[in-house]
Amino acid sequence: MTNLLAHIPVLSQAQLGLFVRLNGRVDRLLLIGSSLLQQFQPKWQEIRAIAPSEMADILRRLNYFPVVEVIETTYAPDLAGQELVAARDALTVAVLNHFYPQHLVTWETAFLRWHTDNVKSSLPAVFDRESHDTFDQDVVRQAIQVAALSSDWWRHVGCVVVKGGENILKGYNHHLPSDYTPYIDGSPRDFVPPGQDRMIDSSIHAEKSVIAVAARYGIALEGSSFYVSVFPCPVCARDMITAGVHRCFFPSGNAWLGTDEAFRTAGVEMIYVPLKNP
Repeated sequence: MTNLLAHIPVLSQAQLGLFVRLNGRVDRLLLIGSSLLQQFQPKWQEIRAIAPSEMADILRRLNYFPVVEVIETTYAPDLAGQELVAARDALTVAVLNHFYPQHLVTWETAFLRWHTDNVKSSLPAVFDRESHDTFDQDVVRQAIQVAALSSDWWRHVGCVVVKGGENILKGYNHHLPSDYTPYIDGSPRDFVPPGQDRMIDSSIHAEKSVIAVAARYGIALEGSSFYVSVFPCPVCARDMITAGVHRCFFPSGNAWLGTDEAFRTAGVEMIYVPLKNP
């Protein structure tokens, strides 16, 4: 038996596309229930989201999957010997790690994606040095993997913070109060041509996210290194400077609005990490 684990608070073309792709391959859909939502995202009270029990009824009528069940804190089926497919979003990953931490998972996405050509950028005109160090390459790849958790339609950015040779924080650009906010409200970038007015954005950027988490839990970032999947935007770069970041490692991206000059003036080393197979 093949199972799909997913959080489906709203129905969008992205979810329907996922169901079409998996139709005939998945025998049972496991919807994340309200009690798990309360456990893993207690501050999210999205009144416009469809309750999991009601969503289950809707999906049964759509007939994409033979069986549709809702899992809760008190019920999760034993999947020993069964295949598991999961939609990659923050809540689903948390539930998966809770109930099925050792289970082999095939990852899918339930989020809409713009074609990468629309957001691809070039290298900064000037950086301080290149690094071909294995550790730096591995951590940059981790940042790229973390970026895949983002539900943003336009851009997916990950950040890993290293201090004293240890990874201390990870983050990615995300929406509040939930990953699905842009699918409920829409995104202001819907009305902005690709590559223009890049500061019009309703998500919290990856770098801002880790800086905020560090402030919340009293983690000092002075002297730390930020490994990012793409070169920081001007605002995040200045936040990094203010937080005391000493080095910024990146595999791609471009500098604009004086970002590289701000880094250089503040003594933040910019290190390009080329990846043959990111």
